[in-house]
Amino acid sequence: MHTTADDVPADLFLAAFSGGLWGQGLDGAYARRAARRGLYALMDLPWEVSHHEAVRRAAGHRWLRFTAERHTENRWFHGDLSDVGFAVLDPTRRRIALLAATDTD
Repeated sequence: MHTTADDVPADLFLAAFSGGLWGQGLDGAYARRAARRGLYALMDLPWEVSHHEAVRRAAGHRWLRFTAERHTENRWFHGDLSDVGFAVLDPTRRRIALLAATDTD
C-alpha cells in the first residue's frame, strides 16, 4: 500500500512511545530519536544530515507500507497495532530498503 515518508517516523514514534502491546514505551525524546533513526536507516543517511535535509530527500523516494496476511503461515508478523512494515525505493530505482518491527513473541 502506498504511503508517505511522513508516516514512517509517525508510526515508529508511536510504536516506540507506546511500547507496543506488551512492553513499556520510551520517553518522548528517546522515541523521537528511534523514529528518526528508522527513517534515516531506510534512506541510508548518515546521522549528521539535518532533519530538514532528510525530509527534502525523502520526497524523491517511493514509500510503501506492508503487512502480513493473517491467513498465511506467518508466525512472526501478526498485523497487530504495534506491527509496522515499510519499504522504500530510492530515487535511482536501484535500491530497496525494508524495515519491519513487531513485538510478537
